[in-house]
Amino acid sequence: MGPAEESIELVLKRVRTFFLRYRPLSPGGRILIAASGGPDSTVLLDALFRLRRELQFDLHVAHLNHMLRGEEACADAQYVRELAEKRGLACTIDKANVPGRLGTVGGGRQQQARSARYAFLANTAQEVGASVVATGHTRDDHAETVMWRVIRGTSLRGLSGIPPVHGTVIRPLLWVWRHDIEAYLRSAGLYPRRDSSNLDSKYTRNWVRLELFPVLEQLNPEVKRALAELGDVARDDHALLEQWAGTEFRRLARHRGREVHLDREALVWLEPALARRVLVQGMETVQPDAGAELGRRHLDAVLALARSARKGAKLSLPMTVHVCISGEHVVISAAQERERGMGERSLPVPGRLELGDGRAIEARLHHEVPAVLAAGTGVAYVDFEQVTGPLRVRSRQPGDRFQPLGMSGSKKLTDYLIDQKVPLAERRRVPVVVCDAGVVWLGGQRLDHRFRVLPGTRQVLELRLVGPSE
Repeated sequence: MGPAEESIELVLKRVRTFFLRYRPLSPGGRILIAASGGPDSTVLLDALFRLRRELQFDLHVAHLNHMLRGEEACADAQYVRELAEKRGLACTIDKANVPGRLGTVGGGRQQQARSARYAFLANTAQEVGASVVATGHTRDDHAETVMWRVIRGTSLRGLSGIPPVHGTVIRPLLWVWRHDIEAYLRSAGLYPRRDSSNLDSKYTRNWVRLELFPVLEQLNPEVKRALAELGDVARDDHALLEQWAGTEFRRLARHRGREVHLDREALVWLEPALARRVLVQGMETVQPDAGAELGRRHLDAVLALARSARKGAKLSLPMTVHVCISGEHVVISAAQERERGMGERSLPVPGRLELGDGRAIEARLHHEVPAVLAAGTGVAYVDFEQVTGPLRVRSRQPGDRFQPLGMSGSKKLTDYLIDQKVPLAERRRVPVVVCDAGVVWLGGQRLDHRFRVLPGTRQVLELRLVGPSE
């Protein structure tokens, strides 16, 4: 094997190891490749194409033009299209007017581009039946993320850097260094696009890579490797602590209606790192989004309250979480906000249910599979024979789980919405369609895999989430 073949095989070996270790999809599943046209995603696309038969998966390519770089961005899209066509791969290309969003919604240019990109990828994955989305993050990206979070201030979770698997997003190149990417490109005769904005140090991540790391490497030439390994260790430690916290939570907690009662004395004797995690699990039980919104100062305030043992002492936290000392227990509860309280109501089939905020869910029954199935997250097609009992629509409830279309396992609704980058205010408004068998459709987001339409389906229920003008 010559040097060129060795460069390619090194990357293929690491990608192969990723799939054997994490097994992110079932044999025959489909991967959506997020392709920018740059070096990393070009290698990702080519490597997955080479391994597709060996590892038994199908591929679909997706590219989003953020309309930030004019003709350069259009050339990127054309390059991705040609890259996919040469390999006989289906490709979805779309545009997002990120410049038009600036000033109208929160977040800067890079944040808006990222939000638009992940929304596009999630929608496309659903439309093409992909179980997972593969991105081209490398070992260098992992190290740079750890460094930036240290500078900004972070927790053990943040110190973990970029996760190999996060929800439906996978990073098969996370153990491949950037110099290995360049060697692969030369060996495979690939000439990717180069995003000129990656050389602009006004963006923080670029500054870390272009300005800070050259200085750090004068002190330690292996600083990136050290940071990447630190992130790996932190990820493993965080996972172990979370598992341990789950055991302690089950030991300390008693569920009473919509409240969680924790043994106060046992809680304060736990190590602080473990006690904080137990509190987070309790808070997420009564308020699904609490873990992402409450910080260390909030958790330390609760622990101080628990140590004081002052009966009747109370604490109000963000996300309408309330904590009080009652007898020998720390009681965690959450006020039921009106905007969250979409009471459970029956969905007529066929028919239309007004949600009370200008939106509605429409249900239409087909006695055969429609010739054309509309695309988009605002519509879902359900095998009606799999529905048990009447259909109802309500808000999310603590503990709600479903099996996202194309995935083999179940997932908390809250975790899924966070993974899809749905803003907190929007997560509160997502309607949940349920039957006696559980969640059928996370309205405007994703169908439960159990209710998907199959070739033998005889009755198809079409569900649509429509706005006030529809």
